[in-house]
Amino acid sequence: MHNPTHDFWVSMANDATVMTIVNNLVVAGELCIGVALILGFVTRFAGAMGALMMIFFFFAGWAFTSGIVEEHATYAVVLLALAGMGAGNYYGLDRLLGARFPTWFRRWFMSGDPNPPAALAAAKPVA
Repeated sequence: MHNPTHDFWVSMANDATVMTIVNNLVVAGELCIGVALILGFVTRFAGAMGALMMIFFFFAGWAFTSGIVEEHATYAVVLLALAGMGAGNYYGLDRLLGARFPTWFRRWFMSGDPNPPAALAAAKPVA
């Protein structure tokens, strides 16, 4: 089978200016996303951008030999899970630095509220 997005990627590869920009953006994105996730800083944003990058890689390299099963799709799901659960609130800088940022920024870019309301913190899990 033929990848339906193949011609798009080939047309980008034939343009030296576009490839210079893409090559620099990929390296910068991998570095920044990786550092942000390791440090647990702006984990929602980093996870979402990492998943977007993996989706682009998925479509660019999808050979249809294994169906939809491909490692970039798996990476995208894992990154979305990290972003969704707010992993930086557990062992990351989002928890330590969260109070210094506005609420809207914490909810959209960081791991949410670093100090949950007292009612949620005091609630005991049901056994």
